[in-house]
Amino acid sequence: MTTREAVVTHSRFDQYALYSSTPIGLGAILRESKGNAMNITPVGQIIYWFVQAHEDVLKLVEGLSDAQIAWQPHPAATSIAFNVWHLARWADYVQARIPQATAVLGQRLESRQQVWHAKDLAAKWGLDPASLGDIEAGNELGVLATQIRLPGQVVLLEYLRRCYALEEQGLAALDEAQFQAVRTDGGEPPDQTVGYWLMSHLVHEWEHLGLIHYLQGLQEVNTTRL
Repeated sequence: MTTREAVVTHSRFDQYALYSSTPIGLGAILRESKGNAMNITPVGQIIYWFVQAHEDVLKLVEGLSDAQIAWQPHPAATSIAFNVWHLARWADYVQARIPQATAVLGQRLESRQQVWHAKDLAAKWGLDPASLGDIEAGNELGVLATQIRLPGQVVLLEYLRRCYALEEQGLAALDEAQFQAVRTDGGEPPDQTVGYWLMSHLVHEWEHLGLIHYLQGLQEVNTTRL
């Protein structure tokens, strides 16, 4: 299967169980064509950079200890752990919303919950949902975000990997038409396209990747070369 076919076809990923932590394979498909990334479709290139961001975040964090991911450069600054959790929460939100974005995507993808809610992770981690900000993702909390007590590296990465896999599964259902389609699930601003919405999340992903890399460097640990 060519990369072009892989990024516009969703049936390849039907075999993967929802909420499975097994990688769905899209990343491997795109990695195989890394030398020819410019030859894939525009939508394929965008998906490629989602997958690249996912891989880079995981590469940065996998070798860190619990103490290193919990470290804060200042009491009012967030940690790597917060940024990992925040990225996981938004990937989880996106993966659950993609099937709702248009009727066509709803036909291609089964309706799904956020892993966060399906697994009741707030309760399992001893967190109060009311204290976690917009969509329980740490948004707009200011200094209060530093008070969120998160689990260790292994647990956080398990959640992040699961959300990334599901997000990539959702992205694999896109084609050019659906990327340009106007969302019908009440997205803001009005007349927002699926592509516009997803691009905002791609930018957000890379912003937090940069923050994680910076926080790693401040600790003078052996920074991972990306």
